[in-house]
Amino acid sequence: MITVTKQMRTETAHRLMGYDGRCSHLHGHSYLWEVTATASDLSDNGMIVDFKDLKRAMMAVIDPLDHALVLHRSDPLLGLGIDPSKLFRATNGKEPRLWIWNQNPTAENMASWAAQAIQEAIDPDNHILITQLRVWETSTSFADWRRRCRS
Repeated sequence: MITVTKQMRTETAHRLMGYDGRCSHLHGHSYLWEVTATASDLSDNGMIVDFKDLKRAMMAVIDPLDHALVLHRSDPLLGLGIDPSKLFRATNGKEPRLWIWNQNPTAENMASWAAQAIQEAIDPDNHILITQLRVWETSTSFADWRRRCRS
């Protein structure tokens, strides 16, 4: 097996539901996303995947989270009776970069979601496997998703 890993950064805000701590407040992180792809064989040009193709798949999935706000669908901010597209509209009048999730926007949930979505974007036939996705929420804390071994 041979692996390659590509990194990407986003600046993303969120807050956690059902959490008794500081992360229940609206706040942001400088996320570092590390995606590892694995294949058993190299292509004729000596690669398992071109880094630009891995980057393209990562951009399609992760870039929409850059300078975005991710909220759980039950977040009280969404129940204020104000249209979220108006409440979170950018100061320059552009549409908000708002993601409303059915899951709590934890690093763990983000890692699991992104791994599956990047797999579909890079190679839905699974010739190239996304085998690990690490989401650094801070410089000292990360969530690590890993593909289960097939039995």
